[in-house]
Amino acid sequence: MSKQSLIGVLVGGVTNIVAANLLGVPIAAYIMTMTGVLGLPTTERKAIYLAVLHANPPLFALSLATWGFCSILGGYVAARIARNNEVVVGAFSSWTCVLLAANALVQGLSGQPIWQFLVWLPGSPLLAALGGYVMQRTSRRNAA
Repeated sequence: MSKQSLIGVLVGGVTNIVAANLLGVPIAAYIMTMTGVLGLPTTERKAIYLAVLHANPPLFALSLATWGFCSILGGYVAARIARNNEVVVGAFSSWTCVLLAANALVQGLSGQPIWQFLVWLPGSPLLAALGGYVMQRTSRRNAA
């Protein structure tokens, strides 16, 4: 992998995480104000937040859609920087999501069952690869 591709992977990964955190703030704020958990200790607040999120299908779907969009965005940014092997570079840009999710699972901080983690684990690289593919198609169309 070239230096430019490595930079793309790093920047795309950071873009993915930063965007997911920024776009997740309104969802978290809504749940926190709706449940009134702001004065509770962090562990209780997180448990209630996750319970409400998982019990509310529209909020959960919105959260998943946000996660998916951010993975695509990270892959797109990585591919745009790399300008070669766009799909592969896009897929590798999901490294931050995969590592953070695995770390949360190992430390017991994820709030989701292991089967759910294993089902969704391939999702981030696949969606990030889609972002790389979109960039590849866009650049080829503009070149033609």
